[in-house]
Amino acid sequence: MNKKIAVVGAGYCGMSVASELMKKGFSVHIFEADSKAGGLAKGIKFLDHVWAIEPFYHHWFNKEKSITDFAKFHSSADLIKTYKPTT
Repeated sequence: MNKKIAVVGAGYCGMSVASELMKKGFSVHIFEADSKAGGLAKGIKFLDHVWAIEPFYHHWFNKEKSITDFAKFHSSADLIKTYKPTT
């Protein structure tokens, strides 16, 4: 029997839970209200800034192994961008 599960939100948590459920054989459909995945941690372009900023005070640390492992598992590590703004 193929159980179907709906995940609401394509942020880090939603994508992570969907990934784990798919590994266990569930059929997963992710519902996201925004036009981009990433939830609170996605970057947006603002005015004339060269680098993307977060729409909320939320971010990923690129040294966190769980994030890089998740991205590598889904062949999307090259989509993660890091910036070092000068202050």
